[in-house]
Amino acid sequence: MSSGITVMTQSKEDPFFIRLKIWFEDGSGEVIFGLGRQLLTRNIGGASGGGSQLTPFAKILLESFRDIHRRITMASDRLYQQEIFSKISQTDQ
Repeated sequence: MSSGITVMTQSKEDPFFIRLKIWFEDGSGEVIFGLGRQLLTRNIGGASGGGSQLTPFAKILLESFRDIHRRITMASDRLYQQEIFSKISQTDQ
């Protein structure tokens, strides 16, 4: 699937970068990514020593979060290049 967004690469001329932290909240503002709904199923003991695995909900949430995070990062890099770096680099000339 193509998003139509150009990936910006870091160069030595760019002194600053935009980075974001995002999370999912419910309607009341409570963070739900990792809280509020079961994300892991735990297996205790047994021959393999137990362990944990993601629930189907957690797998969908993680895949969606990674996709949204990637797209937001690329878009913020593009906006930074267009709106800030291009203007401040002109002042150096």
